[in-house]
Amino acid sequence: MWAFFLNITPDHLSRHGTLEEYIEQKAKCFQNQGAQHFLIYNQNDSIVEDSCQDTLAECVPFSDVDITSEITQLEQCPGKHNHLNVVAALKVAECLGYSIPSCLQHMKNFKALKHRLEFISEIEGRRFYNDSKATNPEATLQALQSFSKKPLLILCGEDKGLDMTECLEAVIKGTQGVIVFGDIAPRIQEECSAMSASFTIAKVQTLSQAIDRSFKLSKPGDIILFSPSSSSQDHFRSFEDRGNQFVTGVAEYAKTLLV
Repeated sequence: MWAFFLNITPDHLSRHGTLEEYIEQKAKCFQNQGAQHFLIYNQNDSIVEDSCQDTLAECVPFSDVDITSEITQLEQCPGKHNHLNVVAALKVAECLGYSIPSCLQHMKNFKALKHRLEFISEIEGRRFYNDSKATNPEATLQALQSFSKKPLLILCGEDKGLDMTECLEAVIKGTQGVIVFGDIAPRIQEECSAMSASFTIAKVQTLSQAIDRSFKLSKPGDIILFSPSSSSQDHFRSFEDRGNQFVTGVAEYAKTLLV
């Protein structure tokens, strides 16, 4: 049996009550492993590393020092968080005796999952990305770090009461501005305005309005990133439904520009 412990950030606290309880539930995936099993874990994360002490499995650590130029050149796996996922997968291959160069070659044909920094289309020089799977602030923070150019960011979702300070500080420093809608919109607008009175933030009512506003606030060469930072249940059935509606909305908006 193989178990992976990649990272831990505060999330689902309404269900688990405390971060400690959340960590305990996550750790159950490897606490019942035996000596014949393997645990692949991220030693960059101190919480993960501490949690991995309580297992009989053979522990196989990885960290950002394992990220090679071959990994960063995998276009379908952008961002440091995805690079670390590749490293974790390669650790399994290494343990099983597979050739790492051969595995990297096969990864060039890997089709990334939808809603995870998924490139949608380019419209009049603007590149649209769907990252609807970003259902917490840390995920959006990781998405922002995946681009060398400051994107225009669309935020939305249900307010889970998580601390967004670090994420919003990165948003203000690392984006051209924010379009926000949904349950969390008033909080985002208030906290961003308190941090920077000059930061561009536009509050809208719907996803279609967010797409329209993002296009009008951007210019050719810009990146428009849909990375909500919150769960989808305020306006959508799931993050997949939210992402699919974004993809459809971008396509429909492109048609209006042809009229």
